[in-house]
Amino acid sequence: MGRTASGEQKYQIESLQDNHREMIRLAAMGRTRSQIALELECSPQMVGYVLNSHLAREQVNRMHDMADMSTIDVRKRLSELAPAAVETLAEIMLKESSSDAMKAKTAANIIDYAGYAPVRTNIIGSVSLKREDFDKLRARAISAGLVVEETDAEPLAASEVLPEPLEANA
Repeated sequence: MGRTASGEQKYQIESLQDNHREMIRLAAMGRTRSQIALELECSPQMVGYVLNSHLAREQVNRMHDMADMSTIDVRKRLSELAPAAVETLAEIMLKESSSDAMKAKTAANIIDYAGYAPVRTNIIGSVSLKREDFDKLRARAISAGLVVEETDAEPLAASEVLPEPLEANA
Protein backbone atom coordinates (compact mmCIF):
# COMPACT_ATOMS: atom_id res chain seq x y z
CA MET A 1 0.00 0.00 0.00
CA GLY A 2 1.26 3.51 -0.78
CA ARG A 3 0.07 7.07 -0.73
CA THR A 4 -0.70 9.22 -3.74
CA ALA A 5 0.27 12.90 -4.03
CA SER A 6 -3.11 13.86 -2.55
CA GLY A 7 -2.43 11.71 0.50
CA GLU A 8 -4.98 9.00 -0.33
CA GLN A 9 -4.07 5.40 0.31
CA LYS A 10 -3.73 3.39 -2.86
CA TYR A 11 -3.17 -0.33 -3.05
CA GLN A 12 -0.65 -1.63 -5.55
CA ILE A 13 -0.98 -5.28 -6.47
CA GLU A 14 2.50 -6.77 -6.63
CA SER A 15 1.55 -10.31 -7.61
CA LEU A 16 -1.65 -12.01 -8.68
CA GLN A 17 -3.00 -14.50 -6.19
CA ASP A 18 -5.71 -17.08 -6.85
CA ASN A 19 -8.49 -14.79 -5.64
CA HIS A 20 -7.18 -12.03 -7.94
CA ARG A 21 -7.27 -14.39 -10.91
CA GLU A 22 -10.81 -15.35 -9.95
CA MET A 23 -11.79 -11.65 -9.90
CA ILE A 24 -10.34 -11.23 -13.39
CA ARG A 25 -12.11 -14.36 -14.64
CA LEU A 26 -15.47 -13.24 -13.24
CA ALA A 27 -15.02 -9.76 -14.71
CA ALA A 28 -14.24 -11.32 -18.10
CA MET A 29 -17.54 -13.21 -17.81
CA GLY A 30 -19.36 -9.89 -17.48
CA ARG A 31 -19.94 -9.73 -13.74
CA THR A 32 -19.98 -6.32 -12.06
CA ARG A 33 -17.55 -5.35 -9.31
CA SER A 34 -20.35 -5.57 -6.75
CA GLN A 35 -21.30 -9.06 -7.89
CA ILE A 36 -17.67 -10.20 -7.78
CA ALA A 37 -17.21 -8.70 -4.32
CA LEU A 38 -20.34 -10.41 -3.03
CA GLU A 39 -19.33 -13.77 -4.47
CA LEU A 40 -15.73 -13.62 -3.24
CA GLU A 41 -16.63 -11.98 0.08
CA CYS A 42 -14.51 -8.87 -0.29
CA SER A 43 -15.18 -5.18 -0.88
CA PRO A 44 -16.02 -3.70 -4.29
CA GLN A 45 -13.07 -1.33 -3.76
CA MET A 46 -10.69 -4.31 -3.46
CA VAL A 47 -12.11 -5.74 -6.69
CA GLY A 48 -11.56 -2.33 -8.30
CA TYR A 49 -7.94 -2.17 -7.12
CA VAL A 50 -7.26 -5.60 -8.55
CA LEU A 51 -9.01 -5.02 -11.88
CA ASN A 52 -7.30 -1.65 -12.37
CA SER A 53 -3.83 -2.95 -11.52
CA HIS A 54 -1.21 -3.28 -14.22
CA LEU A 55 -0.89 -7.01 -13.47
CA ALA A 56 -4.59 -7.58 -14.02
CA ARG A 57 -4.49 -5.63 -17.27
CA GLU A 58 -1.54 -7.74 -18.44
CA GLN A 59 -3.48 -10.89 -17.51
CA VAL A 60 -6.54 -9.67 -19.44
CA ASN A 61 -4.33 -8.90 -22.46
CA ARG A 62 -2.85 -12.43 -22.28
CA MET A 63 -6.39 -13.85 -22.10
CA HIS A 64 -7.39 -11.84 -25.18
CA ASP A 65 -4.26 -13.00 -27.03
CA MET A 66 -5.00 -16.62 -26.16
CA ALA A 67 -8.61 -16.22 -27.34
CA ASP A 68 -7.39 -14.66 -30.58
CA MET A 69 -4.93 -17.52 -31.15
CA SER A 70 -7.66 -20.05 -30.42
CA THR A 71 -9.91 -18.34 -32.96
CA ILE A 72 -7.12 -18.39 -35.54
CA ASP A 73 -6.51 -22.10 -34.86
CA VAL A 74 -10.20 -22.91 -35.30
CA ARG A 75 -10.39 -20.88 -38.50
CA LYS A 76 -7.28 -22.59 -39.86
CA ARG A 77 -8.73 -26.01 -39.03
CA LEU A 78 -12.04 -25.15 -40.71
CA SER A 79 -10.14 -24.04 -43.81
CA GLU A 80 -8.32 -27.38 -43.84
CA LEU A 81 -11.57 -29.34 -43.47
CA ALA A 82 -13.62 -27.34 -45.99
CA PRO A 83 -12.51 -29.20 -49.15
CA ALA A 84 -13.29 -32.59 -47.55
CA ALA A 85 -16.67 -31.28 -46.39
CA VAL A 86 -17.52 -30.13 -49.90
CA GLU A 87 -16.51 -33.53 -51.29
CA THR A 88 -18.71 -35.27 -48.72
CA LEU A 89 -21.64 -33.05 -49.65
CA ALA A 90 -21.01 -33.73 -53.34
CA GLU A 91 -20.98 -37.49 -52.68
CA ILE A 92 -24.32 -37.24 -50.85
CA MET A 93 -25.78 -35.14 -53.63
CA LEU A 94 -24.62 -37.52 -56.38
CA LYS A 95 -25.37 -40.77 -54.54
CA GLU A 96 -28.14 -42.79 -56.20
CA SER A 97 -29.58 -43.93 -52.86
CA SER A 98 -29.94 -40.38 -51.51
CA SER A 99 -33.48 -39.07 -51.52
CA ASP A 100 -34.39 -36.14 -53.74
CA ALA A 101 -35.02 -34.04 -50.63
CA MET A 102 -31.53 -34.84 -49.30
CA LYS A 103 -29.97 -34.04 -52.66
CA ALA A 104 -31.84 -30.74 -52.88
CA LYS A 105 -30.87 -29.74 -49.33
CA THR A 106 -27.24 -30.66 -49.95
CA ALA A 107 -27.16 -28.73 -53.22
CA ALA A 108 -28.71 -25.70 -51.50
CA ASN A 109 -26.07 -25.91 -48.74
CA ILE A 110 -23.24 -26.05 -51.26
CA ILE A 111 -24.63 -23.03 -53.11
CA ASP A 112 -25.06 -21.19 -49.80
CA TYR A 113 -21.50 -22.00 -48.67
CA ALA A 114 -20.21 -20.77 -52.02
CA GLY A 115 -21.79 -17.38 -51.28
CA TYR A 116 -24.64 -17.44 -53.75
CA ALA A 117 -28.14 -16.38 -52.85
CA PRO A 118 -30.54 -19.21 -52.05
CA VAL A 119 -32.55 -20.60 -54.91
CA ARG A 120 -36.12 -19.40 -54.87
CA THR A 121 -38.93 -20.89 -56.89
CA ASN A 122 -41.59 -18.49 -58.07
CA ILE A 123 -44.43 -19.97 -60.05
CA ILE A 124 -46.04 -17.46 -62.32
CA GLY A 125 -48.71 -18.65 -64.62
CA SER A 126 -51.75 -17.59 -66.49
CA VAL A 127 -55.21 -19.07 -66.57
CA SER A 128 -57.66 -18.91 -69.41
CA LEU A 129 -61.25 -18.74 -68.24
CA LYS A 130 -64.34 -19.19 -70.33
CA ARG A 131 -67.13 -16.70 -69.75
CA GLU A 132 -69.20 -19.31 -67.87
CA ASP A 133 -66.24 -20.09 -65.52
CA PHE A 134 -65.79 -16.39 -64.83
CA ASP A 135 -69.50 -15.99 -64.10
CA LYS A 136 -69.40 -18.92 -61.63
CA LEU A 137 -66.41 -17.41 -59.81
CA ARG A 138 -68.10 -14.01 -59.71
CA ALA A 139 -71.32 -15.49 -58.32
CA ARG A 140 -69.37 -17.31 -55.56
CA ALA A 141 -67.52 -14.07 -54.66
CA ILE A 142 -70.81 -12.15 -54.48
CA SER A 143 -72.43 -14.83 -52.29
CA ALA A 144 -69.38 -14.73 -49.97
CA GLY A 145 -69.70 -10.95 -49.69
CA LEU A 146 -66.38 -10.32 -51.43
CA VAL A 147 -67.89 -8.41 -54.33
CA VAL A 148 -70.73 -5.92 -54.41
CA GLU A 149 -73.29 -6.35 -57.18
CA GLU A 150 -73.03 -3.96 -60.08
CA THR A 151 -75.73 -1.39 -60.62
CA ASP A 152 -76.98 0.21 -63.77
CA ALA A 153 -75.73 3.61 -62.56
CA GLU A 154 -73.29 5.56 -64.68
CA PRO A 155 -69.61 5.06 -63.78
CA LEU A 156 -68.09 7.81 -61.65
CA ALA A 157 -65.89 10.40 -63.30
CA ALA A 158 -62.20 10.35 -62.35
CA SER A 159 -62.59 13.71 -60.57
CA GLU A 160 -65.20 12.14 -58.27
CA VAL A 161 -62.93 9.24 -57.31
CA LEU A 162 -59.41 10.68 -57.28
CA PRO A 163 -58.26 13.34 -54.80
CA GLU A 164 -57.20 16.76 -56.01
CA PRO A 165 -53.49 17.00 -56.85
CA LEU A 166 -51.34 18.80 -54.29
CA GLU A 167 -49.98 22.17 -55.31
CA ALA A 168 -46.21 22.50 -55.46
CA ASN A 169 -46.20 25.56 -53.15
CA ALA A 170 -48.28 23.96 -50.40
